[in-house]
Amino acid sequence: MRSHYKLLILIIEFHFLKYCIYLEAKSENLKIKFGERLRTLRIERNLSQEKLAALAETDKSWISEVELAKRDIQLTSIGKLADALEISLKELLDFDF
Repeated sequence: MRSHYKLLILIIEFHFLKYCIYLEAKSENLKIKFGERLRTLRIERNLSQEKLAALAETDKSWISEVELAKRDIQLTSIGKLADALEISLKELLDFDF
């Protein structure tokens, strides 16, 4: 009977680990898609990373890291980017992931 519980625990742990990996991949995909969307909108408005950074009260390296999905981003920062691009949050976040 105990071996059945051990097997059940192993199966649960395995599925939990798979789910954690899935969530991490989903999160990484979200960062990639957001970065692509930000870059597209910035280029459509003929803004350099430096100009967008100035408008969003940040620096060029931060914009670059967001566009390359190398940085997590806070909600307040997303709001500043939307304001700097003169668009709604809905428009900035209008992408599939």
